Amino acid sequence: MSSEDTTTPVVDKQEDASAKNSPEVGKKNSFWSKVAKTFELSEWGKKVSELRDIWGWSMLIPLILGFLLATVLVYTGQLPDYIIANKYKESLIDIGQKPSKIEKNILEQEPDWLQPYTHWLEREADYLKQAGTIKGYIICPVISQALTASPKFDWVIKAAPSFQLSGRAFRVTKEGLLEPLKLTKIDFATNRFTATRLRDGDKLLAILTISGEKDAPSGECKDFFQFAIE
Repeated sequence: MSSEDTTTPVVDKQEDASAKNSPEVGKKNSFWSKVAKTFELSEWGKKVSELRDIWGWSMLIPLILGFLLATVLVYTGQLPDYIIANKYKESLIDIGQKPSKIEKNILEQEPDWLQPYTHWLEREADYLKQAGTIKGYIICPVISQALTASPKFDWVIKAAPSFQLSGRAFRVTKEGLLEPLKLTKIDFATNRFTATRLRDGDKLLAILTISGEKDAPSGECKDFFQFAIE
C-alpha cells in the first residue's frame, strides 16, 4: 500500500507535465505570446504599458471599457447631447435654413464603411423573406446633393403605398467625415432622420431597405419612396 501511495502522485505530476508540454498547448502559448509581444511593441501597446505602470490595471480597465462604450455611442448616433461640451456646441453652425428639397441620387459605388450596414439590412430582410413576412426586397443607397449650412431639420423618408421601409442615414462632410443621424421610426413605411448643424457642402446619405408583404419591389429603387423636409 505504501508503494502505491507514493507512486500515484508522481504519475499524476508526470501526466500533467506532459499535457502542459504537448505540441497543441505549446502552439497556443506560442501564438498568444507572439500576439502579446506584437501589441507591447506597438505604439498603442507602449501607451497602455505606461498608463498601467502609472495607474495600475484596477484603474486602467474601467477607463478602457468607458472609451469603448463612448465609441459605440458616437458610432451609432446615441451619444446624449448633454455630454457634449457647451464650448463645442456653440462653435458649431447655428445659421442658415433648412433645404427646400433633397434630391434622390442613387449611390453607384458604396464606400467600404457603408458595406457592414448593407450586409446587416440584407440579413434582416432575408430572415423576413424566409419567414414569409415579406415577398421580396431591394437595398437602395441614396445620397443628396451638396447642401448649404442649416441648423436643424428632419429628413423624412416614406415608402410608396403597400411597401415598407427601414434603414440608416448619415451626414457626410466634404472632408469625408461621418455623423449618424438620429432615427425616429414613425411606422413600418416611414423613417424620420434628424440632421443638425449642417455646413456648406455637407451631404446626406441613406441606406434603405424597401420591402413588400404582397409584392416584391422591382425596377428602380428610387421609385419606391419619397423625401420630405420638416
